[in-house]
Amino acid sequence: MNECNAEDSSPVAAIKRMRYSEVLPKEQTNNHGAALGPDWHQTVDLSGAREGGEKRLPKIYYKSRINSVQDLADGAGALVKLEHEDGSFEQLTCDFIVSATGVWPNTDYTCDSPLQFSDDGGISVDEMMRTNLVDVFAAGDVCTAIWPAAMHWFQMRLWTQARQMGSMAGRSMAAASEGESVYQDFCFELFGHVTKLFGYPVVLLGRFNGQDLGRDYEILVRCTRNKEYIKFVLQNGRLRGAMLIGNTDLAETCENLILNGIDLEPYGDDILNPDIDIEDYFD
Repeated sequence: MNECNAEDSSPVAAIKRMRYSEVLPKEQTNNHGAALGPDWHQTVDLSGAREGGEKRLPKIYYKSRINSVQDLADGAGALVKLEHEDGSFEQLTCDFIVSATGVWPNTDYTCDSPLQFSDDGGISVDEMMRTNLVDVFAAGDVCTAIWPAAMHWFQMRLWTQARQMGSMAGRSMAAASEGESVYQDFCFELFGHVTKLFGYPVVLLGRFNGQDLGRDYEILVRCTRNKEYIKFVLQNGRLRGAMLIGNTDLAETCENLILNGIDLEPYGDDILNPDIDIEDYFD
């Protein structure tokens, strides 16, 4: 029986994934550590701001960028100069700055036998997650896939793919130790990522943002304010990718449409008509 939160009476979900901790030497002074993983927020209060309470609503500056940063005296934070879209400037004082600029493989180390690296700095691996060294495997953000990618898959350094690659590397190592061979996991046939943003479930499938499709594709969007955002990426009448936010009921249908390459051109824009249940139609 699930426990319930005393405030909102919602069930507390059990975490079945393995969780890890990192033991660091005392002399280590930097703040870098292991990846946060998908459960980083379990010990953090993510409830919204309350009226009259200590919490304050965040202010979001759209279409703005940081022009300059100046440290304040006595460690009192930093003075940030923002440049807005209209060319105007605004100064803000903040305690710290979080810069999110993507993932860079952490390969700043040496080894006796040289590893082969890709242009982006990642360790090159084949479809079995093998490196150029015998019995040495790599997986996750540190590696770069150099095998011919499937039509609907591409590498994006996310926790989901890190876990999938780690699982594939484990299978490959186990098979190699027994002198057996294994096939690449089916998860590498279709890009898929499931997460939650601002309380909305999110499912990303295939070339959801037109990745590597050039300009030869079209986008169909259905948006219901505060409820759902559904985007289909089509090329030559076939579904190549999908982004589902809020309403993710079409996830399995989209997965089948992408993998089977069904021609959707006869349906036109009606493919996202809310009055047409494409889930039952194509299933």
